[in-house]
Amino acid sequence: MLGPSLFVAFLLFMGVAWVFANPPGYAPDEPAHYVKAIGVGRGQFVGRPGAYPIGPGFGPLQLQWINKASRQVDLPPGRTPGSFACSVFNPTISAYCLNAPQAPEGGPFLTYVGTYEPFLYAAPGLAMTGADNAVTALLLGRSVSALISLGLLAAAAFVLMIPGAGARSLIGLTAAATPMVVFLAAELGPTGTEICAAICVTAVFLRLARDRSPTSASEHSVPRWIWPVAAFSGLVLVTSRSLGPVFLVALVGLFVVAAGPRGAVDVLRRGGRWATAAGAAVSIGIIANLAWGIAVQPHPSPGLRSVLSWVGPSVREVPEVLRQDIGSFGWADVNMPRAAYLAWGLMVVGLVVMAFVIGQRRQRVLLAVAIAGCFAGTVALAAAVIHQTYFPMYGRYALPMWITVPLIAGEIVMLNRRRLPPSLLTSLSIGVPLVAAAVHATGWYVNGRRYAVSDYGPVLWPGHSEWAPRGGWEPWFVVVILAVACLVGSGILSAREDDAPVRS
Repeated sequence: MLGPSLFVAFLLFMGVAWVFANPPGYAPDEPAHYVKAIGVGRGQFVGRPGAYPIGPGFGPLQLQWINKASRQVDLPPGRTPGSFACSVFNPTISAYCLNAPQAPEGGPFLTYVGTYEPFLYAAPGLAMTGADNAVTALLLGRSVSALISLGLLAAAAFVLMIPGAGARSLIGLTAAATPMVVFLAAELGPTGTEICAAICVTAVFLRLARDRSPTSASEHSVPRWIWPVAAFSGLVLVTSRSLGPVFLVALVGLFVVAAGPRGAVDVLRRGGRWATAAGAAVSIGIIANLAWGIAVQPHPSPGLRSVLSWVGPSVREVPEVLRQDIGSFGWADVNMPRAAYLAWGLMVVGLVVMAFVIGQRRQRVLLAVAIAGCFAGTVALAAAVIHQTYFPMYGRYALPMWITVPLIAGEIVMLNRRRLPPSLLTSLSIGVPLVAAAVHATGWYVNGRRYAVSDYGPVLWPGHSEWAPRGGWEPWFVVVILAVACLVGSGILSAREDDAPVRS
């Protein structure tokens, strides 16, 4: 189990590097999530109605929607977000403005995520109440959110393990856990946790469907501990955001395609009381989410003509959505070199093509349904929901869907790995972690440059930074190097492992 443990260590190191070396407020809407989390931690689950007189970067139509979700929260002295995100959308300056003294005053503070579901804000919000300043509070909140998110990814890694395949079992997860996934996992807010929960739920369903796989079932028995993982990840997913239950229903549909209707029922029946308990926990979460949505959340109510008018533009946005899903940091304004996106894209496409070539008929159908469903779901989400609020469609909104494609492709390839030439299997085992490690390190370095010296500062910026995280940049570079070493090491180790034969 050394190979999978190294993969989990990679997640831990990379997540910690993002938590502490990304400047305060420089994740999507993080200042607003910060205010919401402190409010929930202090018992202010909704806050008082409030409105922005002018938009904090929003246009007039966007402001109309934003003010439907805006609430005032009372913050204690020294805990206001102050200069968080002070250079956002201004690539000509670094994050040096964060060095300005923080305002000591407390009092009412607006957040435009005030009506969001409070469930995933509770744990970080409680941790933040013990901080004596805003930066410490933010780092505590990020740390708790990252612990939950990265814990879900670690659980997915052990769920996906195939006896005899070693760390090769994690090729699909490695391709699914893009730099964007890990970046969002380390932010304060529910988005990253929602995505990691979707990954874990998908991993659980793939593991459960192995009993009905066209390949041998002898190596795919389901241990009881899978069901608590299913309960927790499913509960997190359905309580994360408004669309959490919708994503779960879509994943259940993929499970039924993977196992077949009778097979899915049979797998759940054999789960017995454990499966029933997991289903009950998730059902309670769905009820809580729906109750909150009905009582508190505003919802767009577009007409059919408005939705149809956005279908064409939404289709054209899909390539940009996929690019952002690989990595678009900051407030979706910090991007990697094109070569990084090309490398990751080719890695995923190669995995998908390989799965179609060597997979069984039902497996190919599952992968095709996942790809078509993700495309249609992205267009529907953009046209019927996001654009109806006058906001652009960001890739992170669709990530809970698109992570299924590399996960399913990796599962198919590993279940049929005996059909691959040994040399190709070895190249795959080493190549995927190697490409992933390089792109992860590139994303973190590019993000660091943006805030240390601005986009117009030196490319070799270490030693020239105008802003630095606590402890300076040096320890976080060491942490990233350790992360890269762990991921590459897991690939090298998996290539050397003896592959147990698959009985047919």
